Amino acid sequence: MILHRGLAFPSTSVDRYVEMIRREGLLADAGGWRMIFPDLKPRLKELRRRTDLKRSDVHTDAATPPWVCACARRVDALYYACRHNRSEENNASVVVSFEAPEREIIIDGRDFLYPVFQFGVPERARPALASVFGSAILRYADRAWSTEEQSLRILYCDLAVQDDEVVAAHATNGIVLGGKSRTVFASAFMARAPIMPANIRAVDVVKAVDYSAPEVELPFRDLTIFGL
Repeated sequence: MILHRGLAFPSTSVDRYVEMIRREGLLADAGGWRMIFPDLKPRLKELRRRTDLKRSDVHTDAATPPWVCACARRVDALYYACRHNRSEENNASVVVSFEAPEREIIIDGRDFLYPVFQFGVPERARPALASVFGSAILRYADRAWSTEEQSLRILYCDLAVQDDEVVAAHATNGIVLGGKSRTVFASAFMARAPIMPANIRAVDVVKAVDYSAPEVELPFRDLTIFGL
């Protein structure tokens, strides 16, 4: 799968960062979020069958792989490069395009999918999630909404983001989503890091002044109790 990552660096050193990415690839994300997402794909069918799913089933003591965030559409990566990640200090926008095998890609649901699993109103959220993530998402969402236990709803989302059928459907989505922290995107993924230099397709410095953010078509709040 071809993915695109939007970054921002100081303009005084952007050329050095671009050359570093071309030479060394992409390393794992850093920042305020601790990226604790274990690799559940080998056990996903078994976990899905469990009627007494527990946190210890999903979050074991096994080491979690590092991840790097990206989007399926370049236009979504432009949002992160030109708006979300850009600041007075990091004022040069960069889009990195790379290739990753689908088995090493999961959905980044932190800004949209997790809030909808936790607080979704099923009659509104079911058709919307099926449009954005494919019908396979409902085998997790319906179970999440059948319980009032927030921790269990999160566990079902932990499973959903790693389902290859859901990942493939989300990669084709063109509906512009409005997520938490005012994020704007049609797809959000995580790929296993590091992304090796041989898998980097392009590293482009782009002009933020040429970017226009798309209109949000589906805010996450409209699918939750917060939109009532």
